[in-house]
Amino acid sequence: MRVALELFLARAKGSVLYKLLGFSSLVLTTLIWGTSFAFIKLSMTEIDPFTYTATRTLIASVTLTPALLARKLRGVVDYTSFKRGFITGLVYSTGLCLQAAGTAHTTPSISAFVTGLSSVHVHFYTA
Repeated sequence: MRVALELFLARAKGSVLYKLLGFSSLVLTTLIWGTSFAFIKLSMTEIDPFTYTATRTLIASVTLTPALLARKLRGVVDYTSFKRGFITGLVYSTGLCLQAAGTAHTTPSISAFVTGLSSVHVHFYTA
């Protein structure tokens, strides 16, 4: 199945269909990302930020665990990688919790704007 998909994409490269698929994927990703802030705002009226973050992290963990185990079986993941990933996940979850708490006190558009600025801030912090 994967070989057939790669063959299809290799033939389609440069075609209008390939460009339309790429553009559609970009629009869909933007739509999902943008609407998530409205859903976060709505969920903050029902649950607290910690519960929201815990639920989101649990769903991500359950979803990604099979991929992690598959990589472990291939020898790609070692203890150091796992430890670094765990620490990164804790930092990310803390950021999500703070973002959810902040969204409860502002509009979804401002929350999306501030979150979008984080990619710009990274360059200033690392420079």
